[in-house]
Amino acid sequence: LGFTYVLDPRWSVSMLAPWPTVSYAPSDSFFVRIGIVPSGASWALQRDGEDEQAITSFGGWDAGVWGNWKLGKAWWLSVGGGFSGLRGLEVDAQGEAIFDPNLDNEPWLSAAISVRPN
Repeated sequence: LGFTYVLDPRWSVSMLAPWPTVSYAPSDSFFVRIGIVPSGASWALQRDGEDEQAITSFGGWDAGVWGNWKLGKAWWLSVGGGFSGLRGLEVDAQGEAIFDPNLDNEPWLSAAISVRPN
């Protein structure tokens, strides 16, 4: 749910819930992405009689920078790093947001290979 606004062929802003990002692509084979992503997310259905309610819990949020390199036709390598924070954000069955105000930050690194069809 959300949108992506392409400012020009090099810059884009994505407000896709829950992964807002800003991307810069200086070439067709490399781009940099800055954003916030949930980490440790989970959801569950809670049954109350015949009603089912979804409960969402985000273990934390990662803010960081990712470099993305095209390896071949549709294969990409992504390497990123940043800091985690806002631990324990939860949305209960009534839609109320509850979170632990402890804002301790921890560094993180990631690497992934993905397929992005043309």
